[in-house]
Amino acid sequence: MMNEIEKFEKEFDELIALLKKIRTMANNGQLHKIDVDFVDECNILIDNYQLIKSTLNPDLITVVGNPIFEMVQEFITTLKQELLQVYRENNGNPDLDEMRELDEMLNKPNLSVEDIDAILDKRIALMEKLK
Repeated sequence: MMNEIEKFEKEFDELIALLKKIRTMANNGQLHKIDVDFVDECNILIDNYQLIKSTLNPDLITVVGNPIFEMVQEFITTLKQELLQVYRENNGNPDLDEMRELDEMLNKPNLSVEDIDAILDKRIALMEKLK
């Protein structure tokens, strides 16, 4: 039972970290396709995070039941994916950015054979990830 609570807290920590990053980027004008009301609601959640986390009782699962707990976990997972999509829409795909960096590195003169092999290995692994 405690494992589930710890897992939930970890997922919630990740969600809050992502929301903080999006809030910072929105405040810096880096996000163009994001709803202002959404950012305001994120601020409320972030500002009350410690209170929410401190009131999370291990007996919660017993009281509300496993299906409700699973629904909350699913919501967190879905929201994280949606937030990541917003981030990618505004900033590009980090994997594609890394691919461009590797391509630029390959164009540098005077690379050793070992350096070229290492860069190509990274590029191949990244291509497999993107499939």
